[in-house]
Amino acid sequence: LIDLVNKNEIQDNMFPILIFLEDYTHYHFDTEEQFFDSFDYINKEKHLQEHREFIKKIIEFKEQYAKGTVKIDKDLLDYLLNWLISHILDTDMNFTKNLMKNINN
Repeated sequence: LIDLVNKNEIQDNMFPILIFLEDYTHYHFDTEEQFFDSFDYINKEKHLQEHREFIKKIIEFKEQYAKGTVKIDKDLLDYLLNWLISHILDTDMNFTKNLMKNINN
């Protein structure tokens, strides 16, 4: 994505990336969420909500792109990077700490 944005080639190449992103996101989130049920994860609902919101946003981008009503540019890239960084460093790390605590007990 970064490379395509920097080359200004994002518009013609974005749809397959959005499809891959949606598919991989479902796969990754489904796998992660299986762990939520294996112990009493205290922040499960908040974490699930973040996943749902991200998937919804990706689907919206994909649909708008298919209709030609959205310009894919640095703003989308910034959104994706910011969401992923904050989700991984905050929400996922919180989950990992809870998981490790339960494994060690």
